[in-house]
Amino acid sequence: VEKMQKKSVKEFLNEQDENNSTIVLLDQLEDSQNVGAIFRSALAFNINGIILTENQSVNENGFIAKAASGGLDKVPFTYISNLASAIKTLKDNGYWVYGLDGKAEKEIYKINFPNKTVLVLGSESDGMRKITTNLCDELIKIKINDQLESLNVSNSAAVAFFHLDQNLKK
Repeated sequence: VEKMQKKSVKEFLNEQDENNSTIVLLDQLEDSQNVGAIFRSALAFNINGIILTENQSVNENGFIAKAASGGLDKVPFTYISNLASAIKTLKDNGYWVYGLDGKAEKEIYKINFPNKTVLVLGSESDGMRKITTNLCDELIKIKINDQLESLNVSNSAAVAFFHLDQNLKK
């Protein structure tokens, strides 16, 4: 099987519903299991597409496909080389960009998400880069027990996708 052809962000957005779309942007995730699990959760909770960064990120492979359990084939995705440019294009197309950050003040369940939402998830070890944080319209967090510093990124994704899906069904 050949790898999927890379699409530009504009081509990717042309395939999205222009009024209702939830997109996830994965910033430098390096673990195939995590990325695959994120695709699986994206399919389960009606995420419309995933954008991955090309640099310092895992490329599609058998481990991702296995962990995704069909999500890799059913959730549209593309790779980008310039995060700032991609976020600008998303904003220019009416998307509101949320960054998931454990240090944020606002909790995810208190957000009334717009019809066109982007959720940014940072790397397993460092979270979102400073440049990425600065490009987000708003930072949000998942409230967890104080005895734990953070969740695994794929677990955080599943919880966040559930909240997004429930919020957008209202």
